[in-house]
Amino acid sequence: MYAISSYLQIVKMVVTSVVIGVDVGGTNTDAVIVAKSEGNLKIIAKSKTQTTSDVTTGVTKAIQLALIASRKENVSLVVQQVNIGTTQFINAVVECKHLVKVVVIRLCGTASRKLPPFSDFAKRLIESVQGSVFMLNGGYQFDGQAITPVDEEEVVRSVEILKAKGEKNIVVSGLFSPVRREQETRVAEIIRQHLPDASITVSHEIGKLGLLERENAAVLNECIKPLCSETFMGLRSALDRIGLRCPLFLTQNDGTILTYEKALRFPVLLFASGTTNSMRGAAFLCGITDALVVDIGGTSTDVGLLLNGFPREAAAEVKIGGIRTNFRMPDVMSIGLGGGSHVSWSTKKGKSQMTVGPQSAGCRLLSEALVFEDSSNVEGRIVTATDIAVAAGMADIGRKENVAHLDRAFVDEAVQTIHGMLTVCVDKMRLNNRELPMILVGGGSIIVDKTATFDGITEVIVPDHYDVANAVGAALSQISATVDRVVDLEQYISQQEMDAKLSSVLKASPDVSVEQQKDMTDRVKTEIYQRAREGAIREIITTTTTTTTSTTTTTTTTTTTTTTTTTTTTTTSTTTTSTTTTSTTTTTTTTTTTTTSTITTSTTTATTTTSFTTTTTTTFTTTTTTTTTTTTTTTTTTSTTTTTTTTSTTSTTSTTTTTTTTTTITTTTTSTTTTPPPPPPPPFTVTKNVFTQWLLLQLIAHIGGHACFTNIPCFYGILTTTVHVYLRHIFLGHLS
Repeated sequence: MYAISSYLQIVKMVVTSVVIGVDVGGTNTDAVIVAKSEGNLKIIAKSKTQTTSDVTTGVTKAIQLALIASRKENVSLVVQQVNIGTTQFINAVVECKHLVKVVVIRLCGTASRKLPPFSDFAKRLIESVQGSVFMLNGGYQFDGQAITPVDEEEVVRSVEILKAKGEKNIVVSGLFSPVRREQETRVAEIIRQHLPDASITVSHEIGKLGLLERENAAVLNECIKPLCSETFMGLRSALDRIGLRCPLFLTQNDGTILTYEKALRFPVLLFASGTTNSMRGAAFLCGITDALVVDIGGTSTDVGLLLNGFPREAAAEVKIGGIRTNFRMPDVMSIGLGGGSHVSWSTKKGKSQMTVGPQSAGCRLLSEALVFEDSSNVEGRIVTATDIAVAAGMADIGRKENVAHLDRAFVDEAVQTIHGMLTVCVDKMRLNNRELPMILVGGGSIIVDKTATFDGITEVIVPDHYDVANAVGAALSQISATVDRVVDLEQYISQQEMDAKLSSVLKASPDVSVEQQKDMTDRVKTEIYQRAREGAIREIITTTTTTTTSTTTTTTTTTTTTTTTTTTTTTTSTTTTSTTTTSTTTTTTTTTTTTTSTITTSTTTATTTTSFTTTTTTTFTTTTTTTTTTTTTTTTTTSTTTTTTTTSTTSTTSTTTTTTTTTTITTTTTSTTTTPPPPPPPPFTVTKNVFTQWLLLQLIAHIGGHACFTNIPCFYGILTTTVHVYLRHIFLGHLS
């Protein structure tokens, strides 16, 4: 009878695909299991455990507890992926622990030498991370003109010095490298040739314009790579021990995820992921896209603004451990207030006042808080914010009798102090007078009086699963790719149109003051430049989308289009190439409105078998014309036993500018068809018609993200597009 009932129970179990989200905080490690059922996301199980010093132990325990809790749902889980966010790396920088010394090679010529690397690092951090510094020839002006060319022999001499010193963690930073990255890339290649085991960070892959900030971010990235590698290997081993062979992803600062391999290259992108996870988890749990999110943990409180479901990005420089950086980070205000914060009376300037934090019990909360101790051992102990919450009746955890001896005036004053600290944060983080709801999440949110009011806040919301919102956000993290372009907006502006609008505005208000006239003209110019910016963005998106479409059609077109797009900044050239496998020659010419591409191709093809190897030498001659272009093609074919030689000559009638680029491409094809073979199955479910786009998206994750996609069907919905300032576009889509 037992066997039959067990069999029936197994039959009734439902197979469900799930994602596990984990967030490692300073006090607790949280895990959730999220499934998609009938189009809706459902939290199947959750767990919370204390963070351990080695991170891996706490993560393993949290996942195991969540998997055990999921058994109550009578479901058989198929874990598609595990997303993990951790604060370990930013804590290492703040505490100056587990860091390595970093060499900085700056390509600057004679410029910027008065502001050397590590200029604004704190003394304690300099002692931990500063290695050798080289100021070499190279660098660019803001318009992409080289200050001086790279002296390759000088670079080699510098590498020999590093060999002798045994320094292997290197940052290559060039002036205006986000505008042109060729010099940084070439120097990195030279270093790898002469020092194969070197770990290298090139600054243009980390930050934006701003030499010192970008260089600082690259140094932070390089100094924690060994810790990152050790941690990730431990996490991967932990998942293997549990029996999870699924992909491992790490959550990054902007609410998206990095592959395990890319996270090893760019650990600095993971610094603020914990805060972002909490904010996005709060948005999901409440179904609200615009709100102020207050995440209170055991040690600290983070307050951020949620716009359209994503954290507002910091527009200016961001300081990490007191160091200025300029890469993508959420705009968050943090204070030393949490569930483990110490509460006491202190004397300042002869006056007694209530103090809450920043000292905290942290991960020792279960052993230091009064409500978790034996009632016979509470006199004279430090009071925590959690004890205050229980004494005030705001929380029902632990032993209430342990805090019954606390003076009521002391408790009330502590509650008011906590409210005052949050009020200051809320006022500073609001954009304007717009009223917004406030979402309270995090295990430490029990210390907030929910009946209190805040200026500009319509309501205080505490959602279900508020205590694991950070892990929920990690599970929901999306995949992303970034495209950075520097565009001259003058190309998109008609000076005649601007002059006409300015004249019209000034004529309409002839009696205004000079200051008012200036304001009016500034508004007109701003409007025109904004339109030009939007036009540039649309063009970039359209160009990139077209490139993606061509890529999915033929292998040859993919190679040619990628090369042209990478090497040309002001001319878009579309090339259609056809391969001849018999003695018949087919020539296809595609001409844009202002650009004619002439291609001379020498091809040797083995026509005796269906499989062929083609070696193609292609010369691209781009001719810009202002008149109608007439193309005449003369084809001469000479046949031998197995070789066909095709010569194509093209002439144009008018030429104003000529740019010549020679590219040698070797292509090996196993089939006469132009359709590439199907890719291997991805680690998560993707519909068949987006296999190629999925592969390309994975390629982006490894080459630095210099392409973008739209409308990729994914696990949590359709890919969306978010446009950021400086024509930087982040294309986001949910993983399955």
